[in-house]
Amino acid sequence: TEAGAETVIRRWAELKSVIAALSEWSADA
Repeated sequence: TEAGAETVIRRWAELKSVIAALSEWSADA
């Protein structure tokens, strides 16, 4: 459903932001 797809997109966006933060943290460490 569209609602399901929207949820997936939102979760994916959150996941990417988390990965980006972890990548920066790892690079700084």
